[in-house]
Amino acid sequence: MTPIPNLLIKGMEELAGNLAKIMTNIFNAPWVCGYVLLYFLARYHELVELNIIIGVLMFLYLIPWGPVLSYSIVKKINPSKLSASKRIPFIVIGLISYISGAIYFYFIKPRTIISEFLFLMHLMYIIFSSLIIIGNLWSKPSIHVGGFTAPITLLALFDNILIISLLVLAPLIGWTRVRLGIHTLNQLLLGFIIGLLSSVLAYIIGVFLF
Repeated sequence: MTPIPNLLIKGMEELAGNLAKIMTNIFNAPWVCGYVLLYFLARYHELVELNIIIGVLMFLYLIPWGPVLSYSIVKKINPSKLSASKRIPFIVIGLISYISGAIYFYFIKPRTIISEFLFLMHLMYIIFSSLIIIGNLWSKPSIHVGGFTAPITLLALFDNILIISLLVLAPLIGWTRVRLGIHTLNQLLLGFIIGLLSSVLAYIIGVFLF
């Protein structure tokens, strides 16, 4: 007979594992991007036009995340679980999409606070993707942690600094990646630094452009 304490420990471990899986899905990069976009577009809903929606869907979702979803379905494995070098092709596709999106939203007319923010988001993801590719040469920076930190920080800098308080969730997101055996603490820290640096640099560039 299995001792009751051992059963409790096993039950707690299973609960922690299931919680980690749920949270890692809730806070993955495209979902966090979506949360930020929903907040911002709802805040300035009167300025939302069809060309804005098309640009968002095309350059922030269909092109960069379509291959990731397709690979997950066909291979039955999320690319985030691949080795650092095997993740690079997916990141490069995203980088190309973000460059295209930055051009699209920079020249879109009329220029509004929404088009400016979306330009900065794409610029942020350009910097983010470039740094992730560099980081993948010797490590495996966490896209989950970085993909949460970057858009939240940019939104705080651009719209409401109080939103920066949401970064308290970053360690919790990091815990899920360690619990699932996907990242180490160093990789989480690297992802956080890349996310923070990407958003700050994009915002500074935006100050000079706009």
